[in-house]
Amino acid sequence: MMSARYYYKANSVFFARRPEIPRPSTPTWTVEVWANYRTFKVRIRELLVEQGLPNVIKPWLVQNHGEPGREGEALARLYFDPANDALLSKTWGAIEPASSR
Repeated sequence: MMSARYYYKANSVFFARRPEIPRPSTPTWTVEVWANYRTFKVRIRELLVEQGLPNVIKPWLVQNHGEPGREGEALARLYFDPANDALLSKTWGAIEPASSR
């Protein structure tokens, strides 16, 4: 149903040796929303508002906000399981203090 991603990697030896590869100069946020069947639209909206946004996405955003000096990648995804009429979530990755070089 939905995916939120934060990515930032500071300058590193890899990028210094490979100038042809573009590197992100600022933290990057991406939010994706996937198409769903019309028959599930109302139920998905209810689950997002009641469970997904307050219980998964908001805490994830608070934990993985982009402070200066932090880098890494974190991802949160929400899925709708029509067989069980349930919202499933998965989060992974970590935003950590940047290593000194």
